[in-house]
Formats: sequence, C-alpha cells, structure tokens
Amino acid sequence: MAKNDKQNINIATPDEVDEFAPSDEASQEQSQTATDEQDPTAKAEGEVAALSDKLLRTQAELQNVMKRAEQRVSEAVRYANADLIKSLLDTIDDFDRTLSHTDAADVESVRKGVQLVYDKFMKVLTDNRVESIEPADEPFDPHYHEALMQQPAPNKPTNTVLQVVQRGFKLHDRVLRPAKVIVSAGGESSDASEE
Repeated sequence: MAKNDKQNINIATPDEVDEFAPSDEASQEQSQTATDEQDPTAKAEGEVAALSDKLLRTQAELQNVMKRAEQRVSEAVRYANADLIKSLLDTIDDFDRTLSHTDAADVESVRKGVQLVYDKFMKVLTDNRVESIEPADEPFDPHYHEALMQQPAPNKPTNTVLQVVQRGFKLHDRVLRPAKVIVSAGGESSDASEE
C-alpha cells in the first residue's frame, strides 16, 4: 500500500507553481497591509507628518493674506483725502489766476474774483459733506461751540450766542472745529424766555 501511495503523488513543475503563487503587486499589498496592521505607529506618524505640512502651508497662506490686507488698509488711509485734495486743486488754480491779475486790475474786479474762488471753495466743502457751524442768536451748545468770553446783553437770554468770532465746521455729524463764540451773560433768564 505504501508503494501505491508514492505512485499517486504528482510533483508540480515550476510553471505550475508560479501559477498559484501571488503576483508581485498582490504580495506588496499584503505585506503593506501586514506592516500597517503590525505597526499602527508608522501609519499615525505618516498622517501627523501630512497634517503638519498642511498646517504649515495654511499658516503661511494666512500670513500672506494678512500682510496684503494690512498693505491695502495702510494705502487706503494714506490716500484717503486724495479726492478732496484733487477737488481743491481747481480752487488753488483760481487763486493763482486772481493773484496774477491784481496788479493790473481794480479793487472791485479783484473782490469779484476772490468771491468767485471763495464760492467755489465752499461748494467743494459742501460736496464733501462739510457743513459750516454759524450759531448766531442760538443757545450755546458746548458740543458745537467754544465760548471765548461772556458779554452782558440785557435783551438776550443767558447763554445765547451773541457773536461768532470764528465759525466752526463739521463733517457729517462729527465736529471738525467748534465755532468760537461770544456768549451773553446776565440779561433775561432762560426761564423767562421760555414763557
């Protein structure tokens, strides 16, 4: 019986062995899977390295964006008044023309020329939302007025603006320069004026 068993055993040729052996790619995948399963630390280190690289790139990009934004803000602040100044350049040209004609012109024509330049200048301010503060005969308001002195005024209520020494200006609702005024002292009380 032992003799017969030996005869039934088939020995495979080398070609037949290669047919059943795993391919190179399959063996690499299996070894990689085996390595990953055997060494999760290596896999985690690879992920940490990839995430660290991504973080560094993101931080660098954020810093670049911040630098560009700072440059834009700085430039915007630096040239914020460019439009106002451009609109005032025509007024300076008008002053130059007026001054160049003062020698040959009479006083009245110079006065008219200066008045035209003044009107043009005030229009530029108005177009840029600058308003004049001229509070004559109004109650004194410390937010808009600066009292230089008080004068007795028997026919005016106390703390009424009698005279504007230097007018003030405001941009929108913000006071650029308060009006310098002379205010009434004594005179009628504010209670009497309300009645």
